[in-house]
Amino acid sequence: MGLFSCLSCNNLLITKSPFGHVKKATIILSENGRIASVVASSLLPETDRKIPRTQVNIKEVNDGIQLEIQAQDTSALRAAINSYLRWIKVSMNTYEETHG
Repeated sequence: MGLFSCLSCNNLLITKSPFGHVKKATIILSENGRIASVVASSLLPETDRKIPRTQVNIKEVNDGIQLEIQAQDTSALRAAINSYLRWIKVSMNTYEETHG
């Protein structure tokens, strides 16, 4: 299990599921206010896309948003994490550019 900061305000927790080979990552974006809502809205269409061997859930929490990524193997988990971190960064950068 590893925990580290990513971007400027995210935490990433990777655990092994007790139900076999499923790997799980939880990404918490602890941004308050409008930016968390905008990021969550921008990620929702991506959760409907099928990334091979993964399942992603997103929800808004008190202090931001939480993504839970489950994957059948480490490679699929890594690919999904990288994709979502990139999409989060793009969304945050776009928000900051348009809202100062």
